[in-house]
Amino acid sequence: MFLQRIVLATNYYSNTMKLTKLLRFVLLIFLLYSFKENFESDPDLKSIKRVDSEDKYLADSAFASKAKVVRLETKEESFVRDIRVIATDSSNIFILDRSQSAIFNFDINGKFKNKFEVVGKGPGEYNAVIDLNIDSDKKLIYLLCDRPYKIMTFDYSFNFIEEFELNDLYYDLIKSDNSFILRRNAFLDHFESYNIEVFGSKSGLLEKKLLKNDPNSNNRAIVSELGGSSMLTESLSNLATIPNKSVIYEIANDTISPKYEFDFIKQTDSNLNQFAITNMVETENYLLFNNAHSLYLLDKKSEKLNKYEGIRNYQEYNSYLNEFYKIKGEKSKISFVLRPKRIKAVESIFLEKMESMKDTSDVNRIFLNFAKKTKIGDNPILIFYDIN
Repeated sequence: MFLQRIVLATNYYSNTMKLTKLLRFVLLIFLLYSFKENFESDPDLKSIKRVDSEDKYLADSAFASKAKVVRLETKEESFVRDIRVIATDSSNIFILDRSQSAIFNFDINGKFKNKFEVVGKGPGEYNAVIDLNIDSDKKLIYLLCDRPYKIMTFDYSFNFIEEFELNDLYYDLIKSDNSFILRRNAFLDHFESYNIEVFGSKSGLLEKKLLKNDPNSNNRAIVSELGGSSMLTESLSNLATIPNKSVIYEIANDTISPKYEFDFIKQTDSNLNQFAITNMVETENYLLFNNAHSLYLLDKKSEKLNKYEGIRNYQEYNSYLNEFYKIKGEKSKISFVLRPKRIKAVESIFLEKMESMKDTSDVNRIFLNFAKKTKIGDNPILIFYDIN
């Protein structure tokens, strides 16, 4: 009798354990299926599975307004060597030259107004600046410093207003209502690190951490030192990306969610071990971004995505333009930067070929006229576009 009870108890325990495991398994499948259904039915997430076409160059008139060419005035005190960031409003151009740790201010037509640099270790001073942004309504300039770690605020006349210290290195800054949104180097802290952090613009205190780092990903593809490359941009909405991930996230009300995903990018640009989507610009009609030295343009209405090596400017320059800068302080403006030294080198090749040509009717006269106005020692030339 005693043995019979033991057998019955054992069978009951065994059956109970099997039932428990079965219930757990069913619950797990249900949760996974529910998550899959919720994710796929999210109307705000656009999943792009392929590139519809790959062309060498895109005509600028196909997606943007008429180009505005700005020749920055060249003086000894206004000479720009290394353009890291460009910010504009209706009457100003601000340029961060990282190599000089200086901010240059030109008017909207390129006339030099001022140069600002306060290198030092005290309040209102910095050793190096990694990003810049502006508030055109309040006429304020925000500097994100990487030596030391802090955010500094100045007015348009470069009068110091305030600053607050940061405890880590950040690469991109945008101002949103009453907060600063910053992108940081998430892979350094591995498991507990976040890619995006939100600070109160008045308190300077960390308010939220967004987009936790994936410890299995290789986020060492840092584009922080590439001139013009930004993985946190202000556009139709605030957009963010992280290295080696083919997703564009939207930041709204201090929350973050995936807005676009591109399944093909890693395969399309597989010649690179590392990649990053940068310089995202979104309008009602288009989404434009850089990746692996290519330019991608998504037509939002047709949901067709095209890949290009660059764009072709026909009217003012009549040549090719490649990687662009997303303009800070503007929702839909970009700029290409032309180096006078390169323009003069191409001009000399053209002129050399013309000497041996009997018929010069097909010569690129627009480019040659553009080059004729350019001196090799001039400041960089900016070509601005507003995306339609």
